[in-house]
Amino acid sequence: MALHRVFRVDPDVTTAEADPAQTHHRGTVRQICDHLKVMCAAGTGEVLVDLQLTTDSPEEFLDLAAEFMAELA
Repeated sequence: MALHRVFRVDPDVTTAEADPAQTHHRGTVRQICDHLKVMCAAGTGEVLVDLQLTTDSPEEFLDLAAEFMAELA
């Protein structure tokens, strides 16, 4: 049985671009998604973006999730 690598991030989403050294957990939606794409290309089998502590309302949660989905499509 092979190991299945999972990458989990509880992102700190910003409106301004973050330092590239921090984009594994902090940055714009595009920056964080770019890092997730790199992780997938490196053999990560699954990524989990946990937005529960990132947003303040259900509406904001859904809007941010939609931004991530659009960027990753």
